[in-house]
This record gives sequence, C-alpha cells and structure tokens, in this order.
Amino acid sequence: MSTLNIKNFKEEFSLDAIIKSLADKGYDYIDKVNRADINFVTEDGAQMMSVDICRGNDYTNEYFQTEGTLLKKIPNLDRAIYLVMQPQSILPKHVDDDSKEFIRITSGVLAASNQLEDICFTIEDWNICLYENISVGFEAAYKEHKGYNNTDFPWILLVLLIDRDNITEIANYV
Repeated sequence: MSTLNIKNFKEEFSLDAIIKSLADKGYDYIDKVNRADINFVTEDGAQMMSVDICRGNDYTNEYFQTEGTLLKKIPNLDRAIYLVMQPQSILPKHVDDDSKEFIRITSGVLAASNQLEDICFTIEDWNICLYENISVGFEAAYKEHKGYNNTDFPWILLVLLIDRDNITEIANYV
C-alpha cells in the first residue's frame, strides 16, 4: 500500500508540460472541441463541457494527440478528461458513484482569476482555487465536491482518473 504524492506525481509525469500544452491552446480552442457536440447541463443548470483526451491506451481524441501521447505514459491511467465550466456556472455538490475504483486528480489549466471568490473547487469543507497549474487528488466517489465559476470566461480543468490499485493515501500540496 502506498501514498500518492501529488507534487511528486506532477514532476514524474511532466504534468506541468501537459497542462501548459492545453493552456496554450487557449479559449479559442474550446470552439473546435465544442463542435464535437459534447456539452451538457447538470440538473441544477451548470453549463459544462467534457471530452475524453484519452482512455487507457485504446483511444486518443484527435484534438489532443500531443497531450494524449504524454498522458498515456502514466501507469494505471483510465481516462484523461478536458473539462470546461462555462462562465457564471455552478456545479452542485455531488459524489461520483461510478468512480469507486479511481483516484481523481483535478488540475487547473486556464482560469480568468486566481481568487477564491471567482473560481472555487470544494472537496467536503476544503475550498481550493484551482487556477492554472494547481492540482488536487481525491476520492470523488466518497467525498462530496462542487465548484463554481463566477468569471466571464470559461474555466478549463484537466481531470485524470487513476486506478486506485495499492493507493491508500493521497498527499496534496496545493
């Protein structure tokens, strides 16, 4: 059994370079992905857009070839997801019942602010401003989480689902 250290994980798998590559695509790139018709609205009306960058070694999205190639080097990676929270949106509190076998690492890619009142990701009672290149790991199936984007620009996140295998603890360094 082991501890997943987010800081070491980011360094070992060049997560900063992947995040930078996604950020360099900028807000205009959302329009290309958006045409793939992958928008959804949560029950409470939060506007989200989610697309798989890659799924294991079987699939890489045509828009994310470079990032997919780098991400596939991560052992036990089940999925990497490009997630966009539209401006002035709230993602209500929830747990992800379908991800009990995964540890979720969520990283800020592109944000219009680094202020907690503007963008916030909450895990139970812990509020985190996941602006650019800030990452957090958690058990999404067991810990309630929510988010909001109070800016006038989309908030782009990278979500990694890692098979939990022998991971017993997560060490976060935000």
